Amino acid sequence: MPGRCALAVMAALTLAGPAAAEPPTCAPLEQTEFRSLVLDAQAAIDRDDAALHATIVEEILERVPCLRFAPSPRLWSEFLVGVAIVEFASGGDWQTTLGAALRIRPTVDRGVGGGHPMATWEPPPTGADSSGPVPPGSPVFIDGSPAADLPPGEGLFLVQREEDGRWATLLLHDQAVPEDWLTSPIEVPQRVHAWSHLSFQAGVGALSQDPSWSSDYIPGATWTGFTPGVAARGLASYRGFGLLGEGAVGWTDLAQATGGTVQLALSTVVRSTAIGLGGGIIGVDVFEGGATLDEAASRSVLLPYLHLAVLTRFHAVWDWDLGASHGRGAAVRRSDLHVGARPPGAELPWRYGLCLSWFRSFFRRDSGFSIESVRASQWRLSLEIGWSFGS
Repeated sequence: MPGRCALAVMAALTLAGPAAAEPPTCAPLEQTEFRSLVLDAQAAIDRDDAALHATIVEEILERVPCLRFAPSPRLWSEFLVGVAIVEFASGGDWQTTLGAALRIRPTVDRGVGGGHPMATWEPPPTGADSSGPVPPGSPVFIDGSPAADLPPGEGLFLVQREEDGRWATLLLHDQAVPEDWLTSPIEVPQRVHAWSHLSFQAGVGALSQDPSWSSDYIPGATWTGFTPGVAARGLASYRGFGLLGEGAVGWTDLAQATGGTVQLALSTVVRSTAIGLGGGIIGVDVFEGGATLDEAASRSVLLPYLHLAVLTRFHAVWDWDLGASHGRGAAVRRSDLHVGARPPGAELPWRYGLCLSWFRSFFRRDSGFSIESVRASQWRLSLEIGWSFGS
């Protein structure tokens, strides 16, 4: 029976030695993919396709040890209700999963009509609510929520730990949480880890041009105003080494684009922090052909530079990323600082952030009588909203 297959997989997981020191070998299960699998399982129930539902549930349960986040209590309870519905239809143990779903979220939609036995069933009283407090150390999540107490040794519980961006997950059925699992370092398989985000920016900025000579052809002035933009950042790493990249561009009403930047850095990665050295290119606009910035036309100049970049990611209620870089070239200096966060339990991988960027460039020309120079600089302070992907 398909329902029996789902609980058989669950039983195999709980009997496979939850305190095993070896890291899980399944593929990482991220938030977006997990939600998609749960929705597919619910759609299979709506189509009365028990075989497809069993296949999806089996994949989810087999990859539970490789969750890279704490699923929202609502989504996890809805998944358990779906398993209970199929178990009921096949004559299996539906009370275990429905009881867990009701404990997590008493108002969860049971997915059946009013006359169905599951509609009015209530789980029997249990013994102790806890087996003791969570020991000091890495945060513990139970059924998707931060926990101060460990679950009892009776019932079905999803128990997780997070340590420097690494996750360990147990699915326990009538078992206590092993003491050594709570204190042992979290080991993850060595594989390519990738993280990135794409954000739209809205903020304010200033652009200035300062020539060393007075001219109606190259104006000296400052512009301040609204500067929308787009930014993308990412890190790919394997066995302690990686590639750290960033690209950003902003707009003003003086030019189509200004301060566009692309930079890459070879990085060393320690836990959740990457430090890299690399190079980049920035597009700087020089305004020529008018006495003011409004009258002049812009001419973009690409300037290369070397740069040092740092990126760290951590979990503190939300999933945070914090990064900074500084670059220097023969004709340009550039710095940026950015911070972003992804709220827990979000159905979509939204990321909210703040970015401050600055550059100053130097141009020189030999007029035949003297060497004249132009300094162009810009700063931008932007709010960011977008999406983050990966681990």
